[in-house]
Amino acid sequence: MPEKIFYHGSPNALPPGFLLKGRNDEFWNNLQATNAYFWLEKFRPQGMIAHKDAIFMCDNLEDIDVCGGSTKWLFKLEPLSRVERHDMNWGSAISAYLDEIQDSQDLDVDYIKKLAENYWNGIPHTDENLWEYLCEHVKIISVEALDVDLEDKSSMHQS
Repeated sequence: MPEKIFYHGSPNALPPGFLLKGRNDEFWNNLQATNAYFWLEKFRPQGMIAHKDAIFMCDNLEDIDVCGGSTKWLFKLEPLSRVERHDMNWGSAISAYLDEIQDSQDLDVDYIKKLAENYWNGIPHTDENLWEYLCEHVKIISVEALDVDLEDKSSMHQS
């Protein structure tokens, strides 16, 4: 069975061999409009990788922009530590729920907790799946400019 290939989109070109790690506080500074990550972190089980400590990866080129990655530079990555797989659609469900409620008094924290638990437990979302992979330490294996459509690139990378 071939080894899984992981991708990461970046606005910056970095050389092959470069080691990446999480962005710590910069992660939170860039997510001011995203409320789901607050709740995902609030209910993160002990031992799971914190989003601020993670490199976010995809295993499908077409998902890079949907997962929030830049489409300027494509990195092919080698994980150097444990990899976790989570369905981002549980986070989207949290965001949609929070957008729907009119008053914070109506907030059903137990419902949000269940959605977060589904995310952390790697349960596939009931509608569709958008997998993100978290890893604390990765090495860039290759770098290329994304100057063509991601769907065209995806077909070029399949074997």
